[in-house]
Amino acid sequence: MLRSGTAIDVGATVVQAVNCEASVSPSSSELIPKVDNTFFINVEKLPLLKGREKKLLPDGRFNDALLPPIKSDEIETQFDLLRYSNLLTYLRDANAAEQATPHGNTVGQFERPETLKRLAKLVCNLENVAEPHPKGTGFIGPSLNSKKKILQAADVYKPGSTNHLFKKLEATVHVRSKNDLTKCDPCRRLKVLTETDALDIETRREAQQHLQNHYQNVASDRRDYAVRVETSLTSNELSSYGHDGARKELGKWPRLFEHRGKKLSDALKSMCSLNAAILHKKWKDCNQQVVLYWNPNQSLPANANATASQLIHCISTSEVVSNHISLQLDNCAVNKNYTVIGSFGLLLLWVPQIEKIYICTNEVGHTHNDVDQLFGVLSKALANEEIYSPQGHVKFAEKALKAVVGNYMIPPCYDFESITQSINDKHGKLKANHYFELSRDAEGFVVVRIARFIRSQKFIIKNQDEIDSTAFRIFTVGIRIITITLI
Repeated sequence: MLRSGTAIDVGATVVQAVNCEASVSPSSSELIPKVDNTFFINVEKLPLLKGREKKLLPDGRFNDALLPPIKSDEIETQFDLLRYSNLLTYLRDANAAEQATPHGNTVGQFERPETLKRLAKLVCNLENVAEPHPKGTGFIGPSLNSKKKILQAADVYKPGSTNHLFKKLEATVHVRSKNDLTKCDPCRRLKVLTETDALDIETRREAQQHLQNHYQNVASDRRDYAVRVETSLTSNELSSYGHDGARKELGKWPRLFEHRGKKLSDALKSMCSLNAAILHKKWKDCNQQVVLYWNPNQSLPANANATASQLIHCISTSEVVSNHISLQLDNCAVNKNYTVIGSFGLLLLWVPQIEKIYICTNEVGHTHNDVDQLFGVLSKALANEEIYSPQGHVKFAEKALKAVVGNYMIPPCYDFESITQSINDKHGKLKANHYFELSRDAEGFVVVRIARFIRSQKFIIKNQDEIDSTAFRIFTVGIRIITITLI
């Protein structure tokens, strides 16, 4: 028995979603709502190939040749509309004449047939490019970087109506210029394996499980950072720091709107690069302390020397420095190198009270943290603000951001590379790993223990025969020689 529902007119094809209680094909007048989060579709005037899955293309046609057969004998055709559970609530009859007059107390109005067609095309396109957000808050995808581009890809874009169709979808479509959750290599490769037709169903399910495990690993790394932040806020046992750089376009100047000249293009503007360090300690009514470092016209190097100099400066200006220090850095060559490791190895020698320094990096593609959030707040505040000079950037950032305890134009940058390059022990274990724990061994030498990921429970073994098999010495010379050299 079939219950009545709704029909969507897409091109010349009438798509009817059906809630089937029996294996019966509906007539053209029978309409079916959703069952759970899946929509079942029968198409009039098209032969139903039993056991084959039919897919609705953006132009309204069905393609049943690209998908493998399904095992169910009761379902003729199936179409997954991106888990938009209440999509049919918004899709009324495509024929406006058949739409019931809304009650006077209801919110909403008639939907024009053209709007329904465009909305159906949009959902069909999203079904191919979007995937569930790992946090369960909607849908996301590497190609979802602009609402305009999404609508253009679905061939439904009209100038001036960018948000109109998105507002009709119950599920959230996350549009981001940078996708920090699903753009790493494991994400992309596993996603392809879950959707490819070259694999059988069991193999694709196995790939889906690996993808879910990968998302769980990313969440575990983020949870570890959250625990370190909370420990730093509630005690002096650990001081947690974060450091990152903003995109170059954020600090361009002059930044003009009303007073912009016709001959001033973006390529002619000067850069004023911004790096930020965050200390997770209470300050006034905030749970963090922000220090900003500006580099106008690339006056200073933007390499490992800058990372080490800015972090050591931030640590040295803190009111309380704990015996254990945690550093959350972006996973890039500027931060993960022998110069940075050697610089903080020297810090352990210069300040014996510091027992351990933890250098943590997330997997590439999943490094978004509260420092990036800080840049997002500043970017939004700059949307309609005119900036005429680097000093204007400095003043505006201090006004727009909370808990700014330091704001430095052209900060000092020390050449740690020249000091450490000749004495670093280059063991070749930095590039593929993400967690580095610096400390001193029983003999007073500075060592680093390395783990594959932040969430890893074991360190990499250097030499099984040694007493401390996981310790890599940072320097190839002794403490006394280093001290004399620095003097």
